[in-house]
Amino acid sequence: MAFMVLALPYLLNRLLTQQEYAIWVLGFQAALYIPMFGLGINQLIIRSVAYNLSRGEKDQVRKSVSAGLGVITLLFCISCVFVFLGGLFITDIAKVSLEMHAAIKEVWFKVGLASSAGLFSLFFFGCFGGIHRYEWESLYRVIISLLFIVGILLVWSSGYRLSPEILANIYFAVIAIGLCMLLARFLTQNAIARPQIRDISKPEIRTYFLGMYGLSVWQIGILMVSGFDVLIVSRVAFSAVPGYSIALTFPLFLSGAIAAVASPCLPRFSAELSKPGHGQFQQIFLRYQGYLIIFTITVFACFLLIPASLWTYFLKDSADVFMRVFPILLAATCFRIMTVLYGLAIVSANIQHTVILSPLLEGLVNLIFSVVLAYWIGPVGVAIGTLIGSIVCLLLHSLYNIPRTNKNIPLTPLALILPWKV
Repeated sequence: MAFMVLALPYLLNRLLTQQEYAIWVLGFQAALYIPMFGLGINQLIIRSVAYNLSRGEKDQVRKSVSAGLGVITLLFCISCVFVFLGGLFITDIAKVSLEMHAAIKEVWFKVGLASSAGLFSLFFFGCFGGIHRYEWESLYRVIISLLFIVGILLVWSSGYRLSPEILANIYFAVIAIGLCMLLARFLTQNAIARPQIRDISKPEIRTYFLGMYGLSVWQIGILMVSGFDVLIVSRVAFSAVPGYSIALTFPLFLSGAIAAVASPCLPRFSAELSKPGHGQFQQIFLRYQGYLIIFTITVFACFLLIPASLWTYFLKDSADVFMRVFPILLAATCFRIMTVLYGLAIVSANIQHTVILSPLLEGLVNLIFSVVLAYWIGPVGVAIGTLIGSIVCLLLHSLYNIPRTNKNIPLTPLALILPWKV
C-alpha cells in the first residue's frame, strides 16, 4: 500500500501535463476534506463495541452499532451538502482561467460524492476494530489504492488520453468496489449482529454526539492545519501546486500510517486507564512513545540523505518547489506524530470534549502564519506556517493539556518529548 500511495503522485505527474495535474489536485481536495466529517465516529464505535463485548452485553453492542450507522448516515448527508456548496466556490478561491473551471468542478463533485459514500467505511472500521480485526481496514485501503493505480494504467495502456475527469470516474468506481468488499465481509461475520433501525435509541445517539463534540473541534483544527495549504498555494502561485501537492503526499501518508498502526492502542489504553491506579498505562505509553520518537527521527534523517538529482529526475518541472518545501513539511509532520499516542489516550479516557482550546489555537496559528508568509515568500511560507503550527501543537499538549488531564491520564510534560527521562 505504501508503494501505491507514494508512487501515485509521481505517476500522475508524468502522465498528465502540469496544468492537468493542478486541476486534479484542486478537485481532489474534496477527498481530503470529506473524511473530516467522520468526526472520529469509528473510534467511538470501536470503544463502545469493545467495552460492551468485554461485559458480554451483545444486545447493547447491537444498539451501539445501529446508532453508529444512523449517525454516519447523517454525516453522509451533511457531507453531500458540503460537496454541493463547495463546488460553487472552489474555482473562485484559486486563480485559474475560465476554461479550467468546468474541469475542476467536475472532478470536485465526482470525488466529493465518492468520498461522502466512503464515510460508510467508518462504520465497518469501527465494528471490525471493536473485535480487534484491524486487518480489514488495512485491506480496504490496499484494495482502493491498488485498483486506482491499475485503473489508471489500464486506461493509459489502452491508448486513451488520461485526463482529470477520467481519474475522477476511476476513483468513484474504486470506492464503490471497496465498500462492497467491506459489506460482504461484515455480513459473513458472526461476532456483531446486523444493525436494525428499531435499535437506534436517543441515549446511544446522545453518547456518540457527546464524544464527537470534542473530536469535531479537533477536526476543525486539522482542517486549518492541512486542509487549506494547497488552496493557499493555488492563490499565490498556481504553477507551484503540483510540486507542493507532491511534497505533501509522503507527510500525509506517514501521519495516516502512524495513526493506523497506533490505533490498536486505543482499546488497550482504555483498559489500562479503567483499572485502579490506571494499571500499567504510564509504562506502556512511555515505551511506545520512545519507539515513536526514534522512528520519526530515523525517517526524517533518511529522507534528508536523498540526493537532489534523484528528485529532479523523477519530478522534472515540479522538482524545484518540491525540494524547497518538502523538508519543512516533513519536519512539521514529525512534530505532530509525537502527539499521536497522547491523542489516543485522551479518547481512551473519554475526555476529548474537555480538550478543545489547543486544537483551535494550533489551527488558527497555522492558518494565520501560512497566509501571511505565503504572500511574503510564496509556497515556502505556507510550509513554514505549517511547521510553526506543529511546534505550537507539541508545546500546547506538553505544557497545557497534560497538566490539565493528569488525573485521568497520569503523564508529565516530558512524556511527549523525552519519555526516557520520566
